This record gives sequence, C-alpha cells and structure tokens, in this order.
Amino acid sequence: MKREQWFFVFSMVPIVLGLFLLEEIVRFAKLAPVLPFELQDTIVPNEYLPYMRKPLSSARVNFGKDMFSYKYNSAGLRDVEHSLKKHENVFRILGLGDSFTHGSGVAFKNTYLYRLEEMLNRRDGIHPKVEIIKAGISRFFPEPERIYFEHYGIQYKPDLVMVGFLLELTR
Repeated sequence: MKREQWFFVFSMVPIVLGLFLLEEIVRFAKLAPVLPFELQDTIVPNEYLPYMRKPLSSARVNFGKDMFSYKYNSAGLRDVEHSLKKHENVFRILGLGDSFTHGSGVAFKNTYLYRLEEMLNRRDGIHPKVEIIKAGISRFFPEPERIYFEHYGIQYKPDLVMVGFLLELTR
C-alpha cells in the first residue's frame, strides 16, 4: 500500500477505538435516557436491529399531563396495516425516522406523516393515491433506519423513501 493509505488506516484506528470506548462509557454509566416503563412491553429483539416494536402490541404513556395511546400493526409500526403488494395507481412513500417520525407525544392522527398523507390525498386534480408507510421508530438513528430499509422497508416497493430526523440543539 502507498504511504498515504497506511497513514489513513492508522489514523482511523484511534478514532474507531475512541468511539467504541465512548459508547461503552455511556452504556456503563447509564447516561442514555431509559425507555418509559409503559413502552418496555412493546419491545422485542431483532436479528438485524437494536430492537423492534412487538407486532400488534399497544401501550398508554403519560407525557406530562397528557396520555397517549400507541398501537402497533402486524409489522410493529405505529401505522395502519399495509400489504406488501402495492396496488395500481398508488404512489407509495416509506417514511423512516426517529421518535419525531414515530409521533412520540402526539396522537396518531397528529403525526406529520399521517397529516402529510391526508393532505396529499386531498389535492385537487387527477393524481395517484398516496400511501405512506409510517416506519418511524423511537430512539432510532440513520444507521438502524438504513438497516430497516434493507431488510424490511424495501419489501413495500416504495416509490419514494423519506428519512426524517432532527438535530438536537442544546442551549
């Protein structure tokens, strides 16, 4: 290998080891917030992902003074049922994302993907029906979202894939 390639390889090793060490410190010190107790029964292990929602499970969670119900479909998504076969004259969108896309802390009908689907299907004129598969999963980040797409999301044969995420800005 060329000298520049060796330099790159050896400069990446400390970075990767440092990130690994940081991850272990966060886990050991329990610095990450704990999942609300009410949602722990909706979590199941998954061979590809950190976890998935238990298919056909539900939970009621307090967010401050408000109570929200979460119901998960047979694919473990907070959504209505969708067949893997896409019907003719349907434009299918796969919406991936984190807790914001999942709609944590809001009613299902107030999630942005639900409202977007309603708005797109109320447009005037002739256009295909829009179907949005709402695949937001709390505490996910781009890497598990990519893995979800590769192993599960692609089966829906989406015409468009949207990835929603927010950067957390601290004051």
